[in-house]
Amino acid sequence: MTTWQRSSALDLALWLATVTMVTALCLATTAARACPEPCQCTQTYYVYCQRLGLTSDRVLELVTSVPREALLLDLSSNALDRLGSGLLDSLPNLEYLYVDDNLLSSLGAGLFRYQRSLRELSLTGNRLRGVRGDVFANVTSLRKLRLDGNAIEKIDARAFSSLTQLRELHVPRNNLTRLALSQLSGLAGLRVLDLSDNWINTVEVGAFRDLAGLQSLRLSRNRLSSLAEDAFRGLSSLRELHLDGNLLPSLDCFHVPHLAHSLHTLVLSGNALVSVPHDVFPKLAGLKVLALDRNLVSSVGPMAFRDLQLDSLSLAHNLLEGVDRQMLEGCRRVSRLDLSHNRIRTVRTGAFDSVRESVYVLNLAGNGLSSLDHGTLRGMRHLLALNLSSNGLSSILLNFVIVFAVMGIARTKIVHCGREKDANGGVQSLASPSGGNGHQGDPLPRNPTGAGASPDRPSAPEHVTPKGGLT
Repeated sequence: MTTWQRSSALDLALWLATVTMVTALCLATTAARACPEPCQCTQTYYVYCQRLGLTSDRVLELVTSVPREALLLDLSSNALDRLGSGLLDSLPNLEYLYVDDNLLSSLGAGLFRYQRSLRELSLTGNRLRGVRGDVFANVTSLRKLRLDGNAIEKIDARAFSSLTQLRELHVPRNNLTRLALSQLSGLAGLRVLDLSDNWINTVEVGAFRDLAGLQSLRLSRNRLSSLAEDAFRGLSSLRELHLDGNLLPSLDCFHVPHLAHSLHTLVLSGNALVSVPHDVFPKLAGLKVLALDRNLVSSVGPMAFRDLQLDSLSLAHNLLEGVDRQMLEGCRRVSRLDLSHNRIRTVRTGAFDSVRESVYVLNLAGNGLSSLDHGTLRGMRHLLALNLSSNGLSSILLNFVIVFAVMGIARTKIVHCGREKDANGGVQSLASPSGGNGHQGDPLPRNPTGAGASPDRPSAPEHVTPKGGLT
């Protein structure tokens, strides 16, 4: 090797060493800046600063040390009482911001002025009293907004009008008393709206007029005692409507064509309904789940469920005294029928004839039945579970076993007075009438619909990839 070659090789080695050292220093500097003390970080994009006792004065210094490239910032469970204007100016790429379980009573007017990439914002469990019209003006990419568990009494007109990409809006457990005409303006892309656990007693006609894409509406556990016939006008895509836990005395508002044909689930449990009128659901051809339990229903009009094809119909915990043919006449299908915990003393022969080919589960527990005709369950060849517990039946079980054997329904499970017996005569003691799942007396585990339940505070978006956003 010549002297020139040796010199060139040495120069190259020195250059590589220098580049390596500079690169290492840059990476160390970036890593140090990517995770400000005392937060924890995942890669350089997600910064978690929960449960650190941070105050509003301290958080300003902390946020300025977060790298500009950060996609997620979690400031939950601290002692923040305000978020001042300009706090997030250094984080224009932020996509996920969680400030749950703090002491916030207001939001700075310019807080989100540079957050045009923000896709999810959660302010659950604070002390916010209202939503001003200018707060969310610039977060035009927002897809999910959580305001659960605050003290919100007022939402300004058009407060959400700039959120054209919003898909989910959650405002449960607040102090709203009225849903006004223009409060939800501009939310044409909204799919989920949760207003449960407020004090809402009035829904103005047209309040939902801009929500043509809404699929799930929760108004559970409010103070609604009446609804106008046009209350749900505009909800042409609605699939789930939850009105449980209100004070509604009648079903008049459903005897109109403004509820979508696409409605799949209608929950009216825990109201003050006293009857189910004749042909009250004529336009709900797509309805699959109808919950009328825990009301004061003492009568069901003829053809009340005409043309419905239901997976589940619940009239449990009401005041019904009998079941006749007219109650279910015209109903095309019911797979799970719950008539438990009423005052039913008689079930007329043929009462279930119109749905006998479709019933898989029949619950008559907790009534006043002392006898049943052999023809009561005729034709129920698909019946899988029959609950007769907590009635006055003492000697009827053997007769049912004989009847089922003759009918060839060998797979039917009978729950009776805390013991179960199949149609082949095998008896087995039940540790729990519900099998350890669901309410006492249920023959099968209850389907956990989650109605009215509040989801856990999100700690990190599982659907986030380092640079890909939502998957």
